[in-house]
Amino acid sequence: MSWTDAIALNRSLIHQGQTDLNVIVSGSAIDGAFWERTVDSIKRDTLREDGQVRIVSLAEEQPLGNFLGTVNAWAGLKRRMPAPSSGVGLLNMVFGKGKRFSPFTQALGNRKAAFPTPLRAKHSDAWLRTGDLATLYSNSWLDQLRARGFKGLLIKWGDEAVIPSLTWDPAGHDFSDVDLVRCVWKTEPTEVFAREKEWFVINEETALIERMIPRQNLASLTTELRSYDGRQFSTAVNLGSIAVSYRFLELAAGVFGQVLESHTSSADWDPYAMVLLLATEGEAQSPVVTAGIAQAEKRCPGFVSKMGELRVRIRQTLGRPIRIGFLDFGEAFWIDLGLHTTLRGCLESLIADSRLGTATRAFFDIPEVRDDRGNIIVGSQLPSGAHIRNSVVVNSTILDAGSVVNDSVVVGARHNRLSMPSGGAALFTAGRDLQFDGGQGIAFRSVGDALRIPQGGRHTTLFLEGGPVPLVSNESIRAYDDSEYAEPILGNTLSFEEAGNLVGALDPEKVETNWKSAWQNARL
Repeated sequence: MSWTDAIALNRSLIHQGQTDLNVIVSGSAIDGAFWERTVDSIKRDTLREDGQVRIVSLAEEQPLGNFLGTVNAWAGLKRRMPAPSSGVGLLNMVFGKGKRFSPFTQALGNRKAAFPTPLRAKHSDAWLRTGDLATLYSNSWLDQLRARGFKGLLIKWGDEAVIPSLTWDPAGHDFSDVDLVRCVWKTEPTEVFAREKEWFVINEETALIERMIPRQNLASLTTELRSYDGRQFSTAVNLGSIAVSYRFLELAAGVFGQVLESHTSSADWDPYAMVLLLATEGEAQSPVVTAGIAQAEKRCPGFVSKMGELRVRIRQTLGRPIRIGFLDFGEAFWIDLGLHTTLRGCLESLIADSRLGTATRAFFDIPEVRDDRGNIIVGSQLPSGAHIRNSVVVNSTILDAGSVVNDSVVVGARHNRLSMPSGGAALFTAGRDLQFDGGQGIAFRSVGDALRIPQGGRHTTLFLEGGPVPLVSNESIRAYDDSEYAEPILGNTLSFEEAGNLVGALDPEKVETNWKSAWQNARL
């Protein structure tokens, strides 16, 4: 199946609905209220066209890691709904202030997954946010889990969407008696995949995952994977998301209840919760695994023994060891808008004449029809005589015929004069004159009479109680360590940390209405 076909499938599944439960987990009560309100307002565009889906928002006040966070969310959900669902539910984790996404995350009230995208929804007429797209493009996953008899929660991360390239058969491996389902790609290891991803060993006779191998250098990974050569085993790279059965969640909540009450521990699914779940008694571990488990034990004292207790409870309760199935995505189409480089790459793909470009436009529901200058123009007012070439312009207004827009993406912008001779992206910007002095720049919610964006620049406008404040960064800044985050840089009057504190003190509705009012009233 092509990426574009898979994208279309996800949208078509909204008509019938794949779940009646969508749980959102964020980091505070304020964020929880924001997400509950916004997700409920667009649920007909992302999950069920009939709107028959219950939205439950939970707050994780102290960071628990995604494993303990999943178990904690289940406990919180049970308090809200004693019988949450009999089928498959969706749990979307929308954590992250997005320190490395400064200054855009500050413009969003420190909610990285709230970044609005070029996809405008049909029913709500809203610009769907990153977290909304993670939900929308989970419909084919939910459909497949449901069709194979799985009962549990699909756990998704709110700043990414992953589209499979393989066609799944509902009559494939039965999931009614599995505890977890992992998303994988059966491919060969590379330097990047070895360094940045975990790997699974799959028993092809049982269709179950038997081992997780943590990330490491390519040479040692290749040696370890080679020991599983043969007809019985295959290997696959981990794509991250996980489906967790209600039975597993109940057992895990019983084991980790006191740990959760302490509010001092954290633990992630990958790699060491998975490694320990799959461990056998007396098994020798590699130095990489041994060192990693020691670190996991520091973050969650007693973690190793608790995971051992969980394995025992699974065996005693279910009469068998843990069973972990998988969905093979093939070469997945991946959208991650939570970093400056991946955001810029995604936006550049919107104008590309390639397989990736076609899929990216389909992902954001942007048509393929180009004019005689290579542009895709959607719902926009543009002056005749303006130099606009090989660009995507969506729901925007440009008045000055002297404007120059080359190889650029313009979404939701209102300007008299717009100058983008070397590319860039103007997203939800407004003002008399916006000029990009080089490529790879992005202006987001920037409002002002005369704005200039340097090569690789990042610009936004914060609308604080005392008035608008510009905030800038540059793609060349990658680390955002204390010197770049806690102190003003590049001529900013505020540090990113101080700006985050100021917007964090505002009501989320105020953050949105302040920006929208400034955008609507900007002088062109």
